[in-house]
Parts: sequence; structure tokens; C-alpha cells
Amino acid sequence: MKKIGITQRFVNMEEYTEIRACLDISWFSLLNCAGYLPCPVPYTEDISSFIQSVGLNGVILSGGNDLSSVSDSNLSAMRDSHEKKVMDVCNEAGIPVLGVCRGMQFINGYFGGELKTAEGHAGTRHDLAHSSGRFSFLTERFKNVNSFHNYEIDIPGFGLRILSRSGDGCIESFEHEYLKILGIMWHPERGTQENDIELIRRFFE
Repeated sequence: MKKIGITQRFVNMEEYTEIRACLDISWFSLLNCAGYLPCPVPYTEDISSFIQSVGLNGVILSGGNDLSSVSDSNLSAMRDSHEKKVMDVCNEAGIPVLGVCRGMQFINGYFGGELKTAEGHAGTRHDLAHSSGRFSFLTERFKNVNSFHNYEIDIPGFGLRILSRSGDGCIESFEHEYLKILGIMWHPERGTQENDIELIRRFFE
């Protein structure tokens, strides 16, 4: 069975003076339904050794925590630094990367893009309009998606091609022009449907 790594949200537990890495348990059932073994990616200095030793076939950059570009939280800075190392290793090794919500925003920043505040995109649903691309066969099946983000992409990063927008023009999915990288702003683990399972199954196959 192929193994898919998933990065995790960082939470500061002040009463215990510790920082925890957390992941929605729905991710495990979603990846199992798609035919993959989920592997939470730990916070470690030597992330390259972890990815190589486990033999990851793909990586998901999950949601949670704002980016450090829009937040002064030390957790945001920690996670950005961690996920940059993950992206560096994946790009060098040719490992596919799927960014979800914050993960998509991080990929955009990784390639030099910028964010702006989003209005009316937290705790709602909206319709999508699609454009063509290498992975449009995965995204164009989504007509209406969930939305849980307070920021949206203002300037797309270098090499990123827009695949979907909401009715108010917010970028909802993109792909890299030649690397196997896909970003989606909706959360497939929240209210999982067959389209979400199919997207994950076919992107990493």
C-alpha cells in the first residue's frame, strides 16, 4: 500500500508548557478509502531522512495555523519553516504534493505569491468556475465546495496555473506548470464525498 505523509497543525498547550502536533482523524478514514496508508509527518530537523526512510509516495500539506506572512504567531513561523523543508525534499525527489487550504496558501508563498484578506469565505459553501490544466480533470468535477479560510491568494506564485475560482473571483485551486503539485482551498476531510476520495486517489496514483 502506498504511503501518504500529512503535515499537522501546531497547538500551544500553555498549561502543559508544550507544543502539540494535531491532525483531524477524518484524514485517516479519507486516505484509507482512497487506498493509501496515512503517515503523519513529524516536526524534526532531519525531515529528509524521515521521508526517505518511510518511503512516502506523496505528501499532503494540511490546513490549520495562519501563515507567518499574515500572523506573528511563533507557531506559524515554526510550521512555515518545517513545511519549507518538506517542500524542498519533495521537489528534489519528485514526490507529489497536495496543498489543502493553508497548505495551498503555503505553496503559493513558497513560489513567491502573496495573500490578502478574504471576505465571506469562512464557514460557508460556494460554487466554482473552472479553467483547463493538467489536473483540471480532478478539480472540474467539484461544482460546490466547503470554505473555511480568512485569507485568499492575491498574487499567484511563479509557475502556478489557476484551475478554479469562486463566484467572487477567489482562487480555489491551482497546479504547478510542470511539478506534480496541486492546491485546493476546500477541505476534503470535512464532509467527505466520492469526488474528494477520487481526487486523492487519482492525484497520487
